[in-house]
Amino acid sequence: MNVRYKRYTVGLLFDGDRVLLLKKKRGPETVIGKWNGPGGKVVIGEGQVVAMRREFREETGTDVKNWKLQVLLVNPDEEYEIYFFFADWEAGMDMPRTATDELVRWRNLNRLHEIEMAPHLGWVIPMCLDPSLKTTSTIRAESSNVGS
Repeated sequence: MNVRYKRYTVGLLFDGDRVLLLKKKRGPETVIGKWNGPGGKVVIGEGQVVAMRREFREETGTDVKNWKLQVLLVNPDEEYEIYFFFADWEAGMDMPRTATDELVRWRNLNRLHEIEMAPHLGWVIPMCLDPSLKTTSTIRAESSNVGS
């Protein structure tokens, strides 16, 4: 991997017909003010799963240990990678809550069309829910079509 690449994580926690999302106040313009999965920057020397656990815990107060990598989005033009993880809610986990100034809420999967989401979630969420996808999908994007 190119060391100039910025690396980010996004985590989608599912509970039946709900997904936990966060209303972004920071980040790229394409996600500010929109609902997205909790996550953030991978710091140098940190693994992606460790970063996912840390970011999710910081933003929701919940430590999820069973993250699965579903999608790796690589944008060589803008030199970044986004690791999309998902997990299922399990009994015994702390109840997610708003732990920063970014609102955290369970959203009904059948009503996601009613909210303004980060552009990538429209295709990432169905990929996470598709049981036939047993391996991580790597998607190479160009700057002009990342949100499509």
